[in-house]
Amino acid sequence: MGYEEAFFWLGVLSCLALLIRILFYFHKFFKLFVWSRWCKQIDLKSFGKWAVVTGATDGIGKAYAIELAKRGMDIILISRNETKLTNTALEIEKSHGVKTFWIKADFSTRDCYGHIEKNLDDKDIGILVNNVGTLQFVSQEYNEIEKESLWKEIDINCGALAMMTRIVLPKMKQKRKGLIVNMSSISSITTFPTMSLYAATKSFMNMFSVSIEVEVAPYNIRVQNLIPYFIETKLLQEGEEVIQNLKRKAKFMIPDAETYAKSAIYTLNTDYLMTTGYWPHVIMELAANVLSIRMSAKILHNRLQSMFGKKLKKDSNKAKTIS
Repeated sequence: MGYEEAFFWLGVLSCLALLIRILFYFHKFFKLFVWSRWCKQIDLKSFGKWAVVTGATDGIGKAYAIELAKRGMDIILISRNETKLTNTALEIEKSHGVKTFWIKADFSTRDCYGHIEKNLDDKDIGILVNNVGTLQFVSQEYNEIEKESLWKEIDINCGALAMMTRIVLPKMKQKRKGLIVNMSSISSITTFPTMSLYAATKSFMNMFSVSIEVEVAPYNIRVQNLIPYFIETKLLQEGEEVIQNLKRKAKFMIPDAETYAKSAIYTLNTDYLMTTGYWPHVIMELAANVLSIRMSAKILHNRLQSMFGKKLKKDSNKAKTIS
C-alpha cells in the first residue's frame, strides 16, 4: 500500500468517525428534546414522596420545584430567606395541591447541615435537586478577589453538593431507588476567564456526578447533571446589561427560569447523565467541544471584557447567591 492510498483510507476513516459522532449527537438531541415529550412520562412519585430542592426560592430552583409539584411531588424547600420560603411554599401548595416543608439554611456556613439532616430524617425523599450556587461577577485579576469570597464560592458550590448528597443517599440506597439532579453550567466544559473559580466549582460538580453515578447505579439510583448556558435568573442580575446585550442578538439562547425548567424536566424521561436541559444550549455545547480550550479562553475573555466592561469594574466584589 502506497502513501497516497494510506492517506486516502485515513481520510475515509476520519470522515466516518466524524459522521458517527454527528449521528450520535442527532440521536441524543432527538431523545432529549423530542422523544422525551411524547414518550411515556416517568412517574416521579415512584422515587419517593418528597423532592428536596436547594436554592428553591428564586430562579431555576423555584421553577424546577414548581415543575416537580405539577407532577405530584411534595416539595422540601431549602433556602436562607424565611420570607421567601414561606411565600414560595404557600404559592406551590395553593397552585398545585401538594404538601410543602421548608428549612432555613445558609450554605455559606458549614454548621447548617446538622440542622438540615435532622429535619429530613423522617421524610421519604425520592428526589434531590442540588441547585444552590453563587457566582462572583468580577473583571479583576484572580489575586485581587477577597479570600472570604473565594471560600464562600467553594463552600456553596462544592460543599452543598457534597453534603446534601451525603445526607440523602443512605436512605435512597436502603430503599434502592432515588434521583439526584445537579445544576452545573456551560462554564464547566469551557473556560471562563475572570470567573475561574466558578468554572472550576462547576467542573467539580461534573466529575462528582459522573463518579457518583457509577457508585449508586447498582441501587437503582439515577443521577442527572444539567449543563445550561446563560439563563435569566437572579444569579445573573449583576450582569443585567450583559444579558440584555446577549438577548438582543440571540433571544432564544437565554430563556427565563420557567422556560428552562419546563424543558429540563422532560429530559428526566431519558437516561442521559449529561444534558444542557434546553435545546438551543446544545449549540453552545457543540461549540465548546469543537474549540480548543486555549482558543475558547481567549475568545471568551475578550468577549467578557468588552461586554461587562465598566459595569463589573464598578461592582467588582459583589456576588449573587441562589439560596
